[in-house]
Amino acid sequence: MPWRRGRCASRAAADPAWGGAGPAAAAAARLLPRAGAERHGAHRAGGQVLGGVRLQPVGGRRRHLLPGHLRALRQRQVAFSATRSTNHEPSEMSNRTMTIYFDQVLVNIGNHFDLASSIFVAPRKGIYSFSFHVVKVYNRQTIQVSLMQNGYPVISAFAGDQDVTREAASNGVLLLMEREDKVHLKLERGNLMGGWKYSTFSGFLVFPL
Repeated sequence: MPWRRGRCASRAAADPAWGGAGPAAAAAARLLPRAGAERHGAHRAGGQVLGGVRLQPVGGRRRHLLPGHLRALRQRQVAFSATRSTNHEPSEMSNRTMTIYFDQVLVNIGNHFDLASSIFVAPRKGIYSFSFHVVKVYNRQTIQVSLMQNGYPVISAFAGDQDVTREAASNGVLLLMEREDKVHLKLERGNLMGGWKYSTFSGFLVFPL
């Protein structure tokens, strides 16, 4: 009858009829199950035993995100992009602040861009990226747009070729913003073309601080 390693060695040490009640058989009975357990433990740990040293797989264990961690990651996702579908001529008395209003939101992750006021409110302190692209309506006219942070101009864009009707102006910036800081676009001079969604305003949170 073929012997099975480990269990048969133990039986041989306990029963002389199985062929071995001496010290050597007893030592084998003690060692073989232990070696098997080490091999089994190495298998469970994802490694191997070589020369008495357990080898661990490269990369270590997998990390699993808990629901709370996923929720925290989603809360850090902030991005928006808005556009106009009509021309913007703020010379009318209805817009004395010269704020550029947008009438369509393309992306609003986190819902921190208010379409009615066309103002973005920072949900937390961090580094934010903003960009805008605007097109003037008429020739023989200049256009200037400023990005306003808490009521103060940060960057501006200018287009003033007198012989070109649809001239564009654009700019972009990274800003350090505190929680509840506000950003919007102000038309300093000229009129915007909104048809075909030429004028856009976008921003996103690069990383929180």
